[in-house]
Amino acid sequence: MKKQKKEKGKGFLWGVAHIGPQVDGACHTSEWYGHSSTGRLPEMGASNAYLEEYDLHHQYVQELGCNAMRIVIDWARVEPEEGKFDCDAIDQYRYILKDLHRRGITPFVGIFHWSLPSWFAQEYGMSHPKARKYFLRFATRLRGDLGEYISFLVILNEPMVYAGTSYFLSERPPFIKSPIKMYAALRNMIHIHRSVYVMWKKEHPKTQVGCAHLYNDIAPSTKGLIDRVIAAMSHYFRVGYMMHAIGAESDFLGINYYLKNEITWSTSGDPHYVTTTNDYSDPDIWQKYAEGFDRVLDAVNVISHKKKKPVYILENGKPSDIGLQDHDRQEFLQQHIDVLQDKINKGYDIRGYFHYCLMDSYEWEQGYTMPFGLISVDRSGAIPKLTCRESYDLYATIIRNHTEG
Repeated sequence: MKKQKKEKGKGFLWGVAHIGPQVDGACHTSEWYGHSSTGRLPEMGASNAYLEEYDLHHQYVQELGCNAMRIVIDWARVEPEEGKFDCDAIDQYRYILKDLHRRGITPFVGIFHWSLPSWFAQEYGMSHPKARKYFLRFATRLRGDLGEYISFLVILNEPMVYAGTSYFLSERPPFIKSPIKMYAALRNMIHIHRSVYVMWKKEHPKTQVGCAHLYNDIAPSTKGLIDRVIAAMSHYFRVGYMMHAIGAESDFLGINYYLKNEITWSTSGDPHYVTTTNDYSDPDIWQKYAEGFDRVLDAVNVISHKKKKPVYILENGKPSDIGLQDHDRQEFLQQHIDVLQDKINKGYDIRGYFHYCLMDSYEWEQGYTMPFGLISVDRSGAIPKLTCRESYDLYATIIRNHTEG
C-alpha cells in the first residue's frame, strides 16, 4: 500500500472492532444469555472475557499500531434490574475507557448493539411505546457517569438489521414475525437516536455522535425489471430509510461493509427473495468483493458531500476457517484498503477504518463458528488461548506504512 498524501492522512483513525455483547462473556441479565441458556441460541460461555482481560486486549490493539477501537457498553450490565444501575459495572467501563485514553487509543463507544436487558425484553421490547423512555434513561446515566471519556458515540448499530432479523424474519430475539411490530421498533429507534443525540450534545457538544449503518453492495442478479425493482426496494429499506431519518441528528456517517448481495425475485425465497452470492452460515462462501466497496464508497461520498458529514468505516471484515495462514482474509484486507486509499486520494472525506474484528467472537446465532478475528481464540482449554493470525501482522504493516514518514 502506498503512503497517503500527508495532508489527507492527518488525523486518520486506524482501528478494530471489539463488540461488548460478543466479547465480554456471558451476561446473565441479558436477553441473549437467557435464550442461549435454554438452547434456542448457541451457548455464550466466557467468550473473550474482555471486561476482565481488557489490559491484555488493549495491548494487542496497541501493538497493531491502532489509534482507535470500537467497543460497546452493554445495557444489560449497566441496568441489570429495572431502575437499578450497577455502579461496579459502570466503574469497569470507566477503567476500560481510561486505559484506552492512556494508550492513545480513541474509543468509539456504542450503546445499542442488539443486546437488551432481560427485564426490558420481557416486559417491553424495542417495539413497545415505553422503549424510548427506558433507553433514554439508560443513555442519560451513561452521559453523566462516562460522558467525559467518550469523544465518539455510536448510538445504534445496524438498526435495520435488528428490526428485520428480530421482528420480521424471527431469526433473533425476540423471535417475532410481525411487520407492524417491526415498524414500531424502527420508529422507536429513530426517536431514540434523535433524543439521545440532543440529550448528549447538551452536556458534551464536542462529542461526535452517529450511527453504524450496514451498507453492503446491493444489486439485482439479472437485468430483468422485477429484479431491478426488488433490488432498489431492498436498498431503500436496508440503507436509505434509516440513514435519511436520522441524518440531521448525526455528525458522521458510520458504514459497515462486508460483501455483495445479489437480489432476485423468488417465491421460494424467505421472504420472497434470495441472496445468491453468499451463505451467511459458511465462512468459505462469503465473497471477497472489493468492487462493491468501491461502489458503496462512491454512493456514500455523494451523501457525505451533500450533507457535509465525514465518513467512518466502522466494520469491514471476512470470516475465515483456514487457520493462522488466513490468506483469504489477507487478500480481503489488502484489496479493501487499496480501495479506501484510492478514494481518500480522490478527496473523499473518510476519516477512519475499523477492521472487524480484533479476535474471534460470539457471532450471534452462529455462535463461535464464524472466525472473523485477526487473533485466533482457542476455547478448548480452561483458559482461552490467543494466537495472532497472519492477517494481524498484515494489518500492522498496513498501519505502519500509512503512518510512518
